[in-house]
Amino acid sequence: MIRVDVAYAFIYKEDAQKILMVNNTGAGWSLPGGAVEEVPCSCIPGQCKCQDHNCSAGH
Repeated sequence: MIRVDVAYAFIYKEDAQKILMVNNTGAGWSLPGGAVEEVPCSCIPGQCKCQDHNCSAGH
């Protein structure tokens, strides 16, 4: 099994009491979102709290 990080958005129009949904081809309805691309760490040196051992902050 391959791990895929994803992010979804919950968009609610309060006055109409509606939630935005998308109809994915062949997969049904879901919240809008999708796969997240991995990007290099942009931590500030000396202030890094991430778990990335290749962090540009050099922790």
